[in-house]
Amino acid sequence: LSEDFNVEVIADYFRADDAWGVVHQLGGGRPDIVTLAETLGSIPSNLRNVVSGIDSNRFVRVWGLQSTASWDMTEDWTLRSITAYRETRYTSRDELVGNPSQAELTQLEQQHQFSEELQVMASGSNWDFILGGYYFTEEVEGFVHIPLFFAPGGDFDQSGVGDTKAYAAFAHGSIEIVDKLSLVLGARYSHEKRASTGAFDVVFHVTPTGGEKSFNSFTPKATLQFEPNENMMVYAGVSKGSKSGGFTIGVPGPGVEPETLWSYEVGLKAEFFDRRLTTNLSAFYYDYKDLVVTRVVGAQTLNENAAAATIKGIEAEIVVRPIDNLRIDVTLGLLDPKYDSYNTPDPVRPELGILDLSGNRLAGTSNYTARIGIQYDVPLDNGAMITLDGDVFFSGDMYFSPYQQKNAYQAAYETYNASLTYQSDSFWSVTAWGRNLSNAIIISNQFVSSDFWGFPKFTYLRNPRTYGVNLQVNF
Repeated sequence: LSEDFNVEVIADYFRADDAWGVVHQLGGGRPDIVTLAETLGSIPSNLRNVVSGIDSNRFVRVWGLQSTASWDMTEDWTLRSITAYRETRYTSRDELVGNPSQAELTQLEQQHQFSEELQVMASGSNWDFILGGYYFTEEVEGFVHIPLFFAPGGDFDQSGVGDTKAYAAFAHGSIEIVDKLSLVLGARYSHEKRASTGAFDVVFHVTPTGGEKSFNSFTPKATLQFEPNENMMVYAGVSKGSKSGGFTIGVPGPGVEPETLWSYEVGLKAEFFDRRLTTNLSAFYYDYKDLVVTRVVGAQTLNENAAAATIKGIEAEIVVRPIDNLRIDVTLGLLDPKYDSYNTPDPVRPELGILDLSGNRLAGTSNYTARIGIQYDVPLDNGAMITLDGDVFFSGDMYFSPYQQKNAYQAAYETYNASLTYQSDSFWSVTAWGRNLSNAIIISNQFVSSDFWGFPKFTYLRNPRTYGVNLQVNF
């Protein structure tokens, strides 16, 4: 709009109408019990196939708008406003047991949200800071419905609405204390209110759900940064994080309280040999209190606060450019994630009573991940560029529940990906790509469901070998 004032508006839209994300049957969660799907002969010989008495479907529509307005009041002071609105609608229809249909699941979730953030930014010769305020509001509505074959006319229903309002004030700044040594400080104070109303209905027995909760949190951070030269920085920092509690729509219970995290991290960022070698190394320790854990109990998905958990880890990112136009990326992550104190029963093995899960690995985590990627650029005489890109990703095994049982588990795996891009010398490019080239069967999530279906292992898979072509046009 002017040299000192500008506005950027971004709009996005996404729509999908397909059968992605259907439930796969992989037998039972207890070897001594036969599932209903097994009784019906609804376990496919190919794990990627499903046996269903209905046509599964997923519909997703998401759109949003964001406006960023910046005013350079002086050479050193800027006022910025970030305003955003987003709407989402998700519906799905799936079969949980097989053919004939015994458990047709229909689901709806729709929400809309609005946020506004104001920032004041300033900088000097050896300092800078940001002061700001934030507002967020969201409304959510949804339901899950399953007719129960063993109770004619009876259903499993979770339904309700949720409302969230949040306010925050924050500050972040850095100052060079002495030559090459800087101190970075930050703090955020947040207030959040969550409310929910709903109902849980199983075979004509209705239980009201929801309630109201309010949370306040103060989350500071401090980091020391030492830069012995322009190609190296060593840092050490500590910060506190907080994730608010709330309710799961349509699920009975008191909801969850906020989880808190103290994070401690040291690291090194450096460039060597005229930037032919770039390294980013870090070691961290996360200390969780009241960690929110998701468990499947019967046909319900419950959230509850585990007492304590810690994660120790090392991460390395290395980029090597041995010759012009060739780039090699190597990343490595090593984790020791575990529950320090967590006592809860396993709904699949209720006869064991309360279990001490201390020392078990956090659900959904692996002890290691690694990636090796190679990219080679071929300049053409007409000013265009051809880029060949390939990578391999490795992951350790993973448990999907805190009980660390093989009935919700993915073994260690690797995936291979590749792409070929033609970038014109003007405004367009085209990319042919392939993902999961070895067609590995990889479980993205797995849980053991209700006993009235025989404790089946409901399983979700990552995409098989997939090919595609992307055309990109820049305006």
